[in-house]
Parts: sequence; structure tokens; C-alpha cells
Amino acid sequence: MSSTFSISCPKSNADPKMFPLVTTASVLCKACGGTLKAVDMDSKAGNYMVELKWGGLMQNTAKSTFFTGFDSWRILLVDDYGVMKADLGKVGVKSGAAPTCCDPSENSRTVMGTWPKGATKFMVVPYANAIAAGESKHGEFWLPMGVMSNKFVDKTTGAGKKHTGNLVLQMDDPEKFVKSDHAVQIMTTSITKAIPGAKEEMVYICPECITLGVASRRLSDSERRLVGKTVNVKYVLLVPADSKVAFKGASSISADTLKTAMTVEAKKAGMKNFKVHSAVVKKVTTTDNNGASTTGGESTVTGGASPVAGFSALIVMLAGCQFFA
Repeated sequence: MSSTFSISCPKSNADPKMFPLVTTASVLCKACGGTLKAVDMDSKAGNYMVELKWGGLMQNTAKSTFFTGFDSWRILLVDDYGVMKADLGKVGVKSGAAPTCCDPSENSRTVMGTWPKGATKFMVVPYANAIAAGESKHGEFWLPMGVMSNKFVDKTTGAGKKHTGNLVLQMDDPEKFVKSDHAVQIMTTSITKAIPGAKEEMVYICPECITLGVASRRLSDSERRLVGKTVNVKYVLLVPADSKVAFKGASSISADTLKTAMTVEAKKAGMKNFKVHSAVVKKVTTTDNNGASTTGGESTVTGGASPVAGFSALIVMLAGCQFFA
């Protein structure tokens, strides 16, 4: 977090155990846009899938000032008093100049899982890896109170389909990509654009779902030449029953659109040199939203080489996997 942010924001160094003693009004630095909207899309009782949207970081005084000099946002599950019940991970801060006005949908992330005991709301807080400024010296740090959502209401009716799979990415610097706070958003947006009619709220990728791996020896001859360290990305696509998205597995994903979208989104995140060589889309597993039945089937769609800008080599494979049942 920059020294400008540290100086301009009021001191908020409370230990997380002291959260009940702090109110939203006591913290002047927070996401603009008011209360987060939390609408459940997962009809399985006890489970949630929610898209959260919030604005830029501002100092809420008589004359609001916006900031960009911090590392990321943190999404938490909390109780009515802001006591943390679960940490849902980080969202990278968008590059560029600080905004001059509030866009309540500037940031977004779809979160998914089993609702923890004691949690009632979502909360978004600004986060820094380190602060080294006098009395504010810390290692890992986030403000003790942020913008909270409405009380979560568990959806238990309706139907839908969960499509699960795995992306295997091959690139020049896989370690850097895995560590990037922007990796989840890059892949979420890219998959969405590659599926006609899909919305980002339908796609979920957890922070722990992006890991290092090794390319499979079962690749074709043309793909094997790019074998090396890979990035494995597990994902879920939830298509509600009333959605007009006609998703039929791998054939519904455009490999060429996926490649182009990844290049665009990577550049937005500050990755100027990003080059996609090949995209292979494989098996997708489909499950009823209530977990009643499962269908599958092998299908492959391949996108040819494309000289679009930077991380040298990238193979994308969507392979069926069983998770988030």
C-alpha cells in the first residue's frame, strides 16, 4: 500500500478479534457504492453462489478522494458485527489512474461454497501485503471494517446445471501467473466471453483452484512440443434453469474467442507481453444443481496458433473433474 494511502486514511489497526468494537462509520476509507448486493444463484440448500460488485476505494469525507495505491481487495464472510467467519480470497486492484467518481460495479467477483455457521453477510475490505510507515508498520494488513452486504438468504428452489472442468495453461512464467491477484478475474472474464450469452456471475474460480502442474503426456504431437510447467485452473459454470444460454459442453466454448479474451484481459491487468499459441477445449462434466445426476462426454475443440501479444506459450485444456458437487 502506498504511503499516500497510509497517511490519508485514519488509523485502523484493530486486531480482528476486536471487530465488534468497530463500526462502519469509524472507518473512513472504504469501497464506494453503498451496500453490497448478495443474491444466491445456487438452489442447493446450504450452498451459495453470489456475484458481488463494488466501487473504488474512497476516503468518505466532505470531499471524497479516491485511491489506487494498495495491493488488493479481500472478500470475507462475516456476522452482523463484522466478525470474520471465512476468508474468500483476494481481488487485484485495477491498474490505471484513480477514478474521480464512483462506479459501483468497478470491481466484481463470483464466490461460491458452503455457508459457514455464524456468518450472515459478505464484506469487502482493502488489503495490503505490507506497510512500513512509522506506527503503521505491519506485515499483512486490512482495515477492520469494510462495506457489508445485505443479509444472505439461502436459495432452495429452482433448477439449473453445474458444468465443471479444469483448465491447463502453459506459459513462460507460470509461477508469476499463479501468484497474481488478477489471475482469477482474467480467466473468469475470458471463459465468459468464450461462451455465447454467458454472464460472469455464472462462472466461479476459487483462489485455491489455480495451481502449478505439469503438462500431460497424452497431448497430441503438435501440443507436446510446448510441454513444461503448467497452470491448472478448476472452474464451475452454473447455468440457471431460466437462462437462455444453450451450453452443451466443450463445443459451446470458442477456443479462438478464449485466446483473444485472455490477451485483452491480461493487458488490462498490466501483463503487456501475453501470447496465446493454442487452445484445446476438452471434456466438461454436467451435474444437476441439486447434485441428483451427472452426465459427461468427451469433445475437443482446438484453436490454431495466433500471434497475439506475450507470455510465450499457452495451452488451454478443459478437462472434466469432480468437485463442488
